[in-house]
Amino acid sequence: MIEIIVPTSNYDELKIFYKEKLLFVEVDDELLIPNHEKVPVRIHLQEESDANCLSYFRYEIEKNFLSYCDILIRNDVSFDMIALDPGGYYFARFFDSDGNKLEVVCNSLDEDYKHIDPSEWGCYLGY
Repeated sequence: MIEIIVPTSNYDELKIFYKEKLLFVEVDDELLIPNHEKVPVRIHLQEESDANCLSYFRYEIEKNFLSYCDILIRNDVSFDMIALDPGGYYFARFFDSDGNKLEVVCNSLDEDYKHIDPSEWGCYLGY
């Protein structure tokens, strides 16, 4: 099992963010990355003395990257960058409601929903 600790000063707010905005699934008090049910994310309530502690983690989705990002944008997730890397994979960087940095990658350009135009997103970089 892989455990990812995400510090927060507001456990309830961050849990809602991961569930409602990022579409993580809650099972037995753990949040699971979409399409990666074996990777639990435990949200750790940080102590006041650790107020400067922020986490960073990256997760991967198998396909439909543009659709996933489109859903997150509609859920008011603020992206720093969404890009098609010259190496042939998608990459996106954003922050959760506590300022923790997250990245999502996808090695597949397969997209079931062809109507999405990422050039309409101000943060999209297509190389």
